[in-house]
Amino acid sequence: MASGVDQQRIEKQIEQLSHLTVVKLKNILKKYSLKTSGLKGSLISRIIDNVSIDDIATILQSDDHEISSADSTSKTISKTTSKTTPHTILPKRWTLDDKQIEKLWIDEQYAEYRDIIKAILENKIDSINIVRYGRYPIPVNTFNTLIKLLYINTSIKHIRISNSTLSNESGAILGNMLIHNQIKTLTLTHCNHTNASYLNPWLEPFGDSLLNNMSLEYLEMGHCSLVDNLYLCNGLERNTSIKTLKYRTNDIGNSFEKRFNKVLLHNNTITSLMLIDNLNKNSVVHLVDGCVANKTIRKLYIENYKLSNDDVNRLTYIFNLNHTIDNITLIYGGSEISTWRSLVDVLSKKHLRHLAIRFPTPSDADIVYFTDHFKNSNLESLQIGWVISSNGIKYLTNVLLDNNEYIRRLNLSDNYISNDNIENICRVLIKHKRILNINFNRTYMENIENPIFDLIRENFVEKLNISSNRLGEAMVAGLGDALMNNDTLTNLNISYTDLNNAMAMDMLRGLQYNTTLRSLGIERNNIDPEILKKINDIVHKNNINYRLLSTSLTAQLIKIL
Repeated sequence: MASGVDQQRIEKQIEQLSHLTVVKLKNILKKYSLKTSGLKGSLISRIIDNVSIDDIATILQSDDHEISSADSTSKTISKTTSKTTPHTILPKRWTLDDKQIEKLWIDEQYAEYRDIIKAILENKIDSINIVRYGRYPIPVNTFNTLIKLLYINTSIKHIRISNSTLSNESGAILGNMLIHNQIKTLTLTHCNHTNASYLNPWLEPFGDSLLNNMSLEYLEMGHCSLVDNLYLCNGLERNTSIKTLKYRTNDIGNSFEKRFNKVLLHNNTITSLMLIDNLNKNSVVHLVDGCVANKTIRKLYIENYKLSNDDVNRLTYIFNLNHTIDNITLIYGGSEISTWRSLVDVLSKKHLRHLAIRFPTPSDADIVYFTDHFKNSNLESLQIGWVISSNGIKYLTNVLLDNNEYIRRLNLSDNYISNDNIENICRVLIKHKRILNINFNRTYMENIENPIFDLIRENFVEKLNISSNRLGEAMVAGLGDALMNNDTLTNLNISYTDLNNAMAMDMLRGLQYNTTLRSLGIERNNIDPEILKKINDIVHKNNINYRLLSTSLTAQLIKIL
């Protein structure tokens, strides 16, 4: 049995070993011919159990520089970890308070019963969402401290960072972490430098890191000042791992637009390109040149309410000449009838699998023209709108939905659909039982009786979204029975539907017997915390992911738990 002194040394060595990477721990185990499989905690335990204290001390001394470096990061957060009692229930959003870590919010996606810092250090989370709520961004020092902490963790693969102040050091650390930790998805929104309105110096080391990155598959950048900073384009042009690239409302200049054209011309790994509010007249021209020549992009998502008729005609030119794109989303501010018909003519001749096309208040003639061209298409997924008239919805239902054999996903959100049309749509859907994913979000249905939940009773729908509608008690009365007897539904979203306690209890009755539901959205409804606790118990028992209510009610629920 170890003496008190030896026990203290062992505890200190465990702490020091926790700062080594998994690779180094495995190398130690190989040196002593020990098993190298398992999580980081298991590797450390195996070393402590099989290697002498003195040998471990020698090994640690050889890594003293790296350990002391990691130790300094650990000390930065030591005050924080001591403030939280382990194994207590924590809210999904938890704040770290320290002199150097100033009210930093972390949305952690690991477990509710563990301290977030301990989880990071023990390599027990693979996804983290760092976001600062409020007027001011996360300070540079705070952000760098956190990134260094994450660098120690080798299990994190998915990172989202929002509202942060970055520096050259931030970009270098982040870039190195992308390579060292083999990060797969990265989202950066509202990440800028405090003293540079039009230049982001952190983009230089970050862009350079993309040249050598072999693991990053998804990159999203939103509300960042890219302007004419070309380092990012240089990295993207030669990167061979990124498959999905998403730009949302970034400040970009003419030089960046021209250089991004070369990215599209030379990059042969990006398969999904999403551009939201980044396009103007010049950038559309450059986009056309790049996309027409690109042979790997299969999904093109463009959302911009300021696109002119000429811009839409240019995009139609892309769709006509590019033969690899089979998934198109086009959301814009409207166009002349001639432009619309030219677009529909081109799209209907392509072998599209997914099409989402949305512009404000299409006329009945627009919908008739679209429907007649796509009623015999090979579309698997369709989204159209918004604010289609009652007559337009009726024609779309009776001609396209009743005749097309391939559509499996239907999104009619943001359209005014009358109660009669809802009943007609449900009748057609039940008649064929082909469409498995249905979205009626914000369709302004109100106090309608039962036809929606007939879709659940008929046991063919897999995903159903009826959020942001005033359902009424008459409509929801049958939800419990429908869920109880259903064995196909995996996703149900009934957020913002004025659910009250009686409706929630009826739903709860069905959830107790349902074995297939895996995702439930019930945000922003009028449900008491006591009933939410009962729902919480059921969804955890059945392994269901679900979204709660407002922050205040979530806090009440945490107190009850």
